[in-house]
Amino acid sequence: MMRFLAAYALSKGCVRFDWTAEDTNHGAIAFYERLGANKVPEKIYFRLTQSEIQALAAKPPEGSA
Repeated sequence: MMRFLAAYALSKGCVRFDWTAEDTNHGAIAFYERLGANKVPEKIYFRLTQSEIQALAAKPPEGSA
């Protein structure tokens, strides 16, 4: 499947794949490394949960009184 995705991506002009994996998922990490993927240590992964999304949506715009 990953070979197919790589070939398809190239045919569409893609130049990079990025994805995430849990740092405790050693099987996934090993699999991705076998594919030739590199870890990107300078990236930080962020998340908003549903309650955090709701809180953000309810916030007034910055600078408003």
